[in-house]
Amino acid sequence: MKKITLLIALFLGLQWAAFSQGCLPGTTYFTSQAEVDAFQTNYPNCTQIEGSIVINGSDITNLNGFSHITSIGENLYITSASSLTNLIGLDALTTIGGFFYLSVDTSLVSLSGIGSLTSVNGGLSIYKTSLRSLAELSSLTYIGGNFEIIKNNSLPNLIGLEGLTEINKDLEISENDSLVSMETLIGITTVEEDL
Repeated sequence: MKKITLLIALFLGLQWAAFSQGCLPGTTYFTSQAEVDAFQTNYPNCTQIEGSIVINGSDITNLNGFSHITSIGENLYITSASSLTNLIGLDALTTIGGFFYLSVDTSLVSLSGIGSLTSVNGGLSIYKTSLRSLAELSSLTYIGGNFEIIKNNSLPNLIGLEGLTEINKDLEISENDSLVSMETLIGITTVEEDL
């Protein structure tokens, strides 16, 4: 009987360890669609990435491999992913502990898939994209660092940022040639540094 009890306790302990394991404590680069697709196979129980993620492969067309990720402990960089048109696959992501840098020149036209994001504890930079809307950021309420919207020439307004109330450093909105309205920023009660 003691052996059975010990085996059950050991099995449950292994199951607990598997479900509570942290993953990717350092900086991890995803430079191909195959690497993104393999993430769930390689880390089947991972919902919280401890470190930073860099996504920058020219053949990356979707982020579905990350569909179970709820938080990133450090930074998320999405750059030079010239085949990526949206962020579907990041649907469960609610928190980024560090910086979120988004710069995908011509292909990224939609933030679809990032609608659950509520806080970015570092800064948020949306730089040189072809985005036509920020509506998917409607759950975002807090940015712990700088917030930059720079050189997004297809962006006509800032609809989607109505829920944003606090920016703990600078707010910079510049060189967005099509931008005609910023009235949705009226909910911001705090910009700690420069505007």
